[in-house]
Amino acid sequence: MGKRILLFCVVFLSCFVTPALAYNYPNGTEAKPGDILVTSDTSSSGILGHAGIVVDKNRYLETKGPGYFPKIYNLKSWFSDRSTTKVVRIGNVKAARDAASFAKTWDGAKVPYKITNNLLDNHYTYCSKLVWQIYALHTQGIFPVEAAMEGKLTIWPPYNFLNSRVYLSSAKPKLVYKKGLIGKGDL
Repeated sequence: MGKRILLFCVVFLSCFVTPALAYNYPNGTEAKPGDILVTSDTSSSGILGHAGIVVDKNRYLETKGPGYFPKIYNLKSWFSDRSTTKVVRIGNVKAARDAASFAKTWDGAKVPYKITNNLLDNHYTYCSKLVWQIYALHTQGIFPVEAAMEGKLTIWPPYNFLNSRVYLSSAKPKLVYKKGLIGKGDL
């Protein structure tokens, strides 16, 4: 009798507890924390591009533009709001997870959007600088930081994420989804 009650309880409770399923990109690939999202769907008609970072199985962080602060949104909205996207996955899984974990701390941060020529400045941010800083300053082996420290690297456009040559060899970036953005980068 006791086993039946226990079995009933387990079955009953399992009806109310559902595991969070990961978002799948339109090609069926499962989203992973640390994935870098790049699009040409912007107010600049694709000239500048836009970037974000996946923070967990269903959400991403971005700073949309002037008047916005970094904020986490539902990943499904990225793809419903944009017709072009490439998703870059960092092969260094630990670094990708660390980046995603740190990215969550930016949600709602009162750091205003402004394109500046100092990647190390934390008083202002823009979409791709935010993603670059999360990886470059809070993980190891993804992007070279020395050039920014020496003032040789001052700005980071979103399309940089689509060029394999900007990553350190330990990053092992690969493209896991693409729609559009023809001719933008070698990934």
